[in-house]
Amino acid sequence: MNIRAEIPFNATLGQHIVTKDRSFQGKYCRATFDPPRSLIESVLGDNINHTYGLPLTISLGMCMPDSCAGSDIEGLLNLGILGSLFNLTVAETVCTEDLDFKTDDNAHARNPGRPYSAGDSVVDHRTILSAEEERSTAEDDPNAENGSYDNAVETLTDNIKLKENGVGNKKGSKHGRLDLNVSVDSDLTENILDKSDDDDEGLVRKLLRSFSIFTNLPAVMSTEVKNFDISCLYGIRVITMTWIVLGNTYLYTAQSVAEVPVAADLMDSFDLMKRFTMQAVLSTAFATDTFFLISGCLIAYWFLAKDEMRVSKINVKTLLKFYAGKYWKLTPPYMLVMVMFVYLYTYLGDGPMWPNSIPVADACRKSWWKHLLYVNNLFGVDGVAPEDQCMAWSWYMAATMQFYLVSPILLSLMAFSTTMGCAVTGILAVAGVIAAGVKEAEIGGQILTSREDGGQYWNSVFTKPWCRISSYCVGLLLGLVLQRFYHKIINKYIAGLCWLLFTCVGVLLVYVPYTQHVDALADWSLPEQGAYEALARPVWAMCVGWVIYACATGYGGPVSDFLSWKGFVPLSRVTFLVYLIHPVLMVLAVYTRRTMLNLNDFQMAYQFVGHVVINYVAAIFAALVFDFPFRNLKRVVQRKTLNSPF
Repeated sequence: MNIRAEIPFNATLGQHIVTKDRSFQGKYCRATFDPPRSLIESVLGDNINHTYGLPLTISLGMCMPDSCAGSDIEGLLNLGILGSLFNLTVAETVCTEDLDFKTDDNAHARNPGRPYSAGDSVVDHRTILSAEEERSTAEDDPNAENGSYDNAVETLTDNIKLKENGVGNKKGSKHGRLDLNVSVDSDLTENILDKSDDDDEGLVRKLLRSFSIFTNLPAVMSTEVKNFDISCLYGIRVITMTWIVLGNTYLYTAQSVAEVPVAADLMDSFDLMKRFTMQAVLSTAFATDTFFLISGCLIAYWFLAKDEMRVSKINVKTLLKFYAGKYWKLTPPYMLVMVMFVYLYTYLGDGPMWPNSIPVADACRKSWWKHLLYVNNLFGVDGVAPEDQCMAWSWYMAATMQFYLVSPILLSLMAFSTTMGCAVTGILAVAGVIAAGVKEAEIGGQILTSREDGGQYWNSVFTKPWCRISSYCVGLLLGLVLQRFYHKIINKYIAGLCWLLFTCVGVLLVYVPYTQHVDALADWSLPEQGAYEALARPVWAMCVGWVIYACATGYGGPVSDFLSWKGFVPLSRVTFLVYLIHPVLMVLAVYTRRTMLNLNDFQMAYQFVGHVVINYVAAIFAALVFDFPFRNLKRVVQRKTLNSPF
């Protein structure tokens, strides 16, 4: 149940005061009530048990003169009709106040002599009053979902360069294998073992050009591709990221802030999620598996194709370079986005729905070091709901880095013996399937129930690397096949049968959860949930893996032509940044609303298109400021020219 009203308090008088006294300022206030259970049951009836753990509250948004205090509003409402007829008392009153950036230590670089203390607050500008006593409360944030829809995306390959006689023409190279190079931007590796190519440009000039928009903007926006590129990866990356944005558009509206919902028809949203067509939206959790697949595929091919990575030449120095390349590529934009989100979000909006605090940002003040070490999905999360975790969607970066750490072991075995490497990788994939199935059968749950179970599914199944590694292993095996067996010619009828089979299986995986919502059918048992959780992800990875293989070896047809459209190329370069910042922008879009949103198809489609456009524009800007300058600095250290393509 959700009741909200925008009350223009004494609008005529307010206008007169503004005319006479320019110092007059209005402010937003919000009162939140905890309705008695009897009132909720009288309104919702049996539906009270189908709210996916969202607390049911009543909130009242008001525009008040600056002279009003939260205690005045609280007393007025407690004495009014809401209290006398409905037995409602104010649980909390929040009024926004003007911010002073100059005096806000939290928004500045802190003096080393003054460490951060528990008493420091990012909401000093708000007056928070309770019916019992003054207190501050953190409202729920929708980003619990974000690992799921999200969930998702790593800076993967921008292009995979195929030399002559490469994958595209199905002919083998003179070495009898695919002669493929991974570009600088591929899977964050940046060819860390390549020899440097000196030029005559001075060091100072290179450093200045590293941050120049004239250097970085052409690199971001270029649509240039090389002959024989596996260019379908551009389209797959962009479409997958767009899928994630679609899922989060719905979830952030339906499960926005528990105490201050933004959906006017919140109860209708639960029925909306049960529609057959909505399963394509709810299944965006598969997007993370798509990127795990691509990541494993690219690093496997790159590793196996590099002479420097042969078993006989691997040493500690080589491995340190191997890991340092990915860490340097991933970490700077990640940390910069975190810092800006944590310390500046209070200056980015206000309004009747603006929360007292945003837990997914404030939690970073204490747990930032876990993200710096990429262990934030392993430590300090048990018993913590996703919406209370620091940038909950960043679990994906941690899992990817953890997979990257174990990759040299598996790939060294592949380089030494194809059979042994495949066997060990297969065993690891099966172990991941078993781990996910057993844990899901034990606790049950899904993304939509994250609030009901306190984050058990999120923390124990969805974000744990041992439950998600199977898709990555499928990618490793795909990279091996592309590197060593691409030249095997497939009968066109068999290729057509594979397209039909994998398409049908993929559609089935997306829509079969609909059977959980059909009233005439029994709910899934825990073993059935465990089987789906365990098998669906690696099977989905196989379906997408076939698309990549078919497009790379000439069996893609019109699908390959579409995914290879040059318009996808610049967008694919910023998908990692879209993944990082789109939850932040969605939170701001949700919290700064002045009116409530109806969850109909047109409104959600309009929201979705807006989110896609705004987030890609913001990601391009972030690439120029956060991402590409650090790539260029690495090139300077390696004595590489800044004019070579990414």
